[in-house]
Amino acid sequence: MKPLMNLLFATISKPFAAVIGFLSIFYLAVGLRCSYHNSALNVTLFDKPLGVIKSYAQGKWKLQKVTGGLAGKTYPSTNNAYMIINEDHITIGDNTGIQVDMVIVWRRAKDIFNDSTYLLSYRAHRLYAFSFYLIVSSIQNNDLVLIDNAYDPFYYYYSRK
Repeated sequence: MKPLMNLLFATISKPFAAVIGFLSIFYLAVGLRCSYHNSALNVTLFDKPLGVIKSYAQGKWKLQKVTGGLAGKTYPSTNNAYMIINEDHITIGDNTGIQVDMVIVWRRAKDIFNDSTYLLSYRAHRLYAFSFYLIVSSIQNNDLVLIDNAYDPFYYYYSRK
């Protein structure tokens, strides 16, 4: 009788243990993934060292909206506008093509808010005669926020692509 019970227990316990093991791994994988995606990243960047600013700004970004300017309106993104920042290079484009493909010059200066920060600057010869200067302000709810270093600035909100 004892060998029969051991055989029966071994036969039932192996599949049961496999199911419990699979469910445990599934729960951990899904649970960790959900908690990761539900937590929004919020980091102030303008007051950080250049290495920290670069590390957060690098990557592929999709423009979500632009706010501010003289009228203070919100403008939704059109034509799938995007930006790619790699080390000291910036590419800006959309469905119609690439508008900017330039080297970034990081410049330590006082911004329009009188904060000492590193400004992301580039020159888009085809669009404008002067350099663009942007404040890499923060990441709010996973969106990278760039601000024109000009009075009545535009605020650009990019989500990671």
